[in-house]
Amino acid sequence: MDNQLRDIQLEKLTERAKELKCMYNVIEALKDESAELTTIFKSIQEAIPPGYQHPTVCEARIILEGKQYASLDFIETPWMQRAEIVIDNHVSGEIQVCYVQKVAESSLTFLPEEQKLLNAIADHLSRFIFHRRLKKTLELSLSSEHGAEPNGDSSLLNYESDEHWKWRYHV
Repeated sequence: MDNQLRDIQLEKLTERAKELKCMYNVIEALKDESAELTTIFKSIQEAIPPGYQHPTVCEARIILEGKQYASLDFIETPWMQRAEIVIDNHVSGEIQVCYVQKVAESSLTFLPEEQKLLNAIADHLSRFIFHRRLKKTLELSLSSEHGAEPNGDSSLLNYESDEHWKWRYHV
């Protein structure tokens, strides 16, 4: 019985170590502020599956403002997990993780820690995108003050917050 308890604890620790390594890889991908978003999304998609309990059948997709960035084998299945990408109190998209085949006989397909991991990844990605847009808005504002013509949308952060609607939905 003692060996069985030790094996269970070891399995749990192994899962936490995989999640921690996944988070490190995501943070590493977000370090390069000048990288293209598609490159960052690809790195995050590659970092997510190894952090999950069944990495060989795990796929990821990032949806941002209607555009989809999915791993090659991503398909919508009954075994999906989601986390919202919230930028400036506006739900701009989500990260989705799926298992491409059934992995658990029990009702618990994903571990609770995996949802926490996905929420943390979405939070870090949200902050990264917000920071990048805020920086771009500031640069456009400064260039227009110096007489330069803005070359694009100068109101990158100018949209209505949907915080009220999220609150209303939950009520």
